[in-house]
Amino acid sequence: MWCPKCRNEYVDGITVCADCGCALVENLEEEKKPVVFGDEPLMKGLQHYLTYNGFETTEVSYLEDKECYQLLAGLSEHEKATTLSRVFLKEEAERIAKEKNTVLQSEEITETDDNTVPLEVPKDEKPAEKTTVYYNNAEKAEENKSSAVTLLGVGSVGIVILILLWLGVIPIQLNVTSKYMITGVMGVLFLLFIIMGAVSLRNFKIFAQKAKSDSGIAEQIKEWCSSNLNAADVDADLFDDTEEEEAKYFKRNAKMKQLISEKFMNLDEGFLEQLVDEIYEEIFEA
Repeated sequence: MWCPKCRNEYVDGITVCADCGCALVENLEEEKKPVVFGDEPLMKGLQHYLTYNGFETTEVSYLEDKECYQLLAGLSEHEKATTLSRVFLKEEAERIAKEKNTVLQSEEITETDDNTVPLEVPKDEKPAEKTTVYYNNAEKAEENKSSAVTLLGVGSVGIVILILLWLGVIPIQLNVTSKYMITGVMGVLFLLFIIMGAVSLRNFKIFAQKAKSDSGIAEQIKEWCSSNLNAADVDADLFDDTEEEEAKYFKRNAKMKQLISEKFMNLDEGFLEQLVDEIYEEIFEA
């Protein structure tokens, strides 16, 4: 027997907790709260993901009034489950976006002689919209810079060592055939390192320029949001007081993206998603 309040265990025959006076129960089940809502496959996948990461109190249930599924977690794991769920949902969205891009790129127009036959789309169906995933240009620039320094350094040092070896400055006894083979093969390898380093250096400059442009646009958007968006404006007519906090997050996120997109046209979807997450924290969580 267990006390539902003190969570103390008692031997059979005792019916009341000696500490708080609560009636004892046979099974002690932890209270659970909703973490996130969605369709059944997504919620089942998320539950499997959390279980794999050591969570023990997760549960998937169906909400008839909202016609959707929800993932619940015990109070002891709810906060961590919410954080890890956002990571899972973001990775899942990126995976789906990549699959859509692959499908769109694989579609080709069939040509016959002088006539071009386009792929037919049923009248009652809309073609899939192309979704892109945003890759942080500043991180790309830093990665290419690091690669360029490493490749150019290794390639240059290797070429110098081979030259010293060929001139006999490095005292290694080799016959002529071995010397030709070693210096030839290694020379080509180090030359490839230098070429790859030069390409990475060029990419670094390109991504650095894009990162500078992204930074300027992000600052403009944040400045506009600081002057025109606040928690009350975003929440206005969006939901009632009984709405769960997780549902509020997704509705707020969608509305903020809509408002920003109306002001700043042609923003990359992934870039906007990342930026809205930062602005959301400033407005609602700071």
